[in-house]
Amino acid sequence: MADRDAWEQRLCRFARVLLRDEDAARALVLETLQSAAKKSVPADHDELVTRQFQEVRRRALKLRPASSTVAPRGEIPEEAIARVRQMDAASLESALNALPEPGRSALTLLALDAMDADLIAKVLELAPEDFADALHAARLGLCASSAPTGASQS
Repeated sequence: MADRDAWEQRLCRFARVLLRDEDAARALVLETLQSAAKKSVPADHDELVTRQFQEVRRRALKLRPASSTVAPRGEIPEEAIARVRQMDAASLESALNALPEPGRSALTLLALDAMDADLIAKVLELAPEDFADALHAARLGLCASSAPTGASQS
């Protein structure tokens, strides 16, 4: 039972970041899990993870459509990375909320759920290079959001 609770918490957190609404996220996850209970359950754990996160994401994006931006690749300053690492969980989640899709989903699954990059790309149904672009753009956005007020964001 504890395993199931942890699983639902991960799905809820992911939905909350996508939807920016705690109640809507819980309702969406409940609806998704109820729908999944009526379907056959794959024996492979990775396949189950992929299906659940894909379904939560699909449903969330119907409620809150994706906006997509691709940032040019470049180095992320060490100071920005250090600021992000110092963020508390609530600030990090809030900053993730502000990111555009699919980067928001990619970085949420990577940072908060420590999923493998290949699995995240599969969940998001992105080619590896598109996943890398989305993740990079999200990292840049997260670093920019952690910048001190009034600081230049270059």
